[in-house]
Amino acid sequence: MTRTAFSRRDRLLRTLVAVAAVGWGLAAVWAVDTSSVPEPRARTLLYLVVGWSSVAAGLAMRPDTDGRRVRWLLVAVGFLWFLGVHQRSCTELQAVLGWVADRFGQSYLAVFAHLVVSYPSGRLRSRRTKALVTGAYLNAVVASMAIAELPHLVPGVGRGDLVRVVWLQYLVGIVTAAGIMALLVGRWRAASPAARRVLAPVLWSGCVAVACFAVLAAEGIADRTPYRHASWWLTAGYALVPLSFIAGLLRSRLARAGVARLVIDLDAGPSPVAVRDALARVLRDPDLQVGYRVPDQEAYLDVLGSPLPVPDDDQHRMVTPVLRQGRPIAVLVHDRSVARDPDLVEAVRSAAGLALQNEQLQAELRARVAELAASRARILEAVDAERHRIERDLHDGAQQRLVSVTMLLVLLEARCPVDGAAGGLLAEARETLAAATAELRQLSQGIHPSVLTERGLGAAVEELAWVAPVPVELDHQLSGRLPPAVEAAAYFVTAEALTNVAKHSHARSARVSVRQEYGRLRVVVADDGVGGADITRSSGLRGIADRVEALRGTLSVGSPLGGGTTVVAELPCES
Repeated sequence: MTRTAFSRRDRLLRTLVAVAAVGWGLAAVWAVDTSSVPEPRARTLLYLVVGWSSVAAGLAMRPDTDGRRVRWLLVAVGFLWFLGVHQRSCTELQAVLGWVADRFGQSYLAVFAHLVVSYPSGRLRSRRTKALVTGAYLNAVVASMAIAELPHLVPGVGRGDLVRVVWLQYLVGIVTAAGIMALLVGRWRAASPAARRVLAPVLWSGCVAVACFAVLAAEGIADRTPYRHASWWLTAGYALVPLSFIAGLLRSRLARAGVARLVIDLDAGPSPVAVRDALARVLRDPDLQVGYRVPDQEAYLDVLGSPLPVPDDDQHRMVTPVLRQGRPIAVLVHDRSVARDPDLVEAVRSAAGLALQNEQLQAELRARVAELAASRARILEAVDAERHRIERDLHDGAQQRLVSVTMLLVLLEARCPVDGAAGGLLAEARETLAAATAELRQLSQGIHPSVLTERGLGAAVEELAWVAPVPVELDHQLSGRLPPAVEAAAYFVTAEALTNVAKHSHARSARVSVRQEYGRLRVVVADDGVGGADITRSSGLRGIADRVEALRGTLSVGSPLGGGTTVVAELPCES
């Protein structure tokens, strides 16, 4: 069946049901007004409010949603309510309907319990709910039929016997009402914030109505009155439930009107977090998650660019895809209660499509940037590891051989004393080897200082300050060893800055500060030289800037002419 034909059939059905409800309600009120024991006009009007609002709330609900069972339960409550009103009249019409009213006049109570317990899906999902609803139907229908048939089936049954049966019916009703209230309160406590907004009107109005019934039943037992007219407050309590349904429908209409505001908010080009917050506000789900699809992959990224595992639909959460030109661009992971208003979800999905597509591109860019940063960090770690290996090979290989040759020359000179030109050549060879060893040691320290590996950043910086050609004021506060990549970056920043002090700044002194606080390492190297340093024209500064940025840190250089140079590096590190 096409959607148009379905809508046409539904409109016809709603019209017929509405006309029948109006006629049935007016007939019930007329029967009460013309009975031998008429009731106040205000109360009969309240009867109409309860019945008609129940039918109206049911007919106003969408027929193609999961709540279609709730729809017909509401309609049934309205029609059966008016049957109960007929039971209170004493007219010729009552004589015609007497047999049905006596046996089914209280059945609206069972359907009412079924409605409240099964909301919002209309399904009875647990054994407990099925037991409560079954008890309500047995008590409202079977017990009423027994009361009506006992005088005919069992001769000699008196009024006192019937009163005791009614008391038993009241008692079972009280127990059932207590079970329903406990179930509703437990459901409220277990519900998510979004689900509570859906449950709240019906759940609490249902609790009030059930409590009113329990109090009335208790009064019936205490006062020994087997049949009582519905009191004002009980009828008003019943009226709260359908009216709360209508209020919920109106609130849904207002929420859909909020989509216009959403379009304005998204048109301003907000941040991904702001987009998520705007969608959560309209859908009334503070736990909403937005996942942006990675092109050519079945993967999604959250608003921060991190991988978002998309859960399977369950009884609490569900996933709604967002399409753009027929292609999935994002998903909304939201509370299942949100899907009870498919028009709102569809409106939000359509309004957010363009913004989410833009944010999908932004999320992809952020993911690529994050991957690039991670790749740079991996390359840097590999380079540092290779530098450390070369330094170790030089120290353990060529440097040790040069030292060994020097020692051999010393032994040769001691065992075979020579004079003249030969002795001068031996001394010159020994000095040349010592100079080569010193140069090789300096080269290996430049590649990767062994003191940094063996003793840490503090000792390495102290050595740099000690060998600097100008006086250096050193201040370092470190709580322990840092990640090797961070220590290496901080060391090379300090080394490069002090090298520039010696080569270019013409400074008289320098100051080095290395501090670790709030999960970051801050390195400051300042001098009192001529200034004028430019990071864009210095390959050394540019190189250490790349190293720092690869670790997601920052490097800044302040060097006004005549005002000295200050190099500041900040690196994330473990506290």
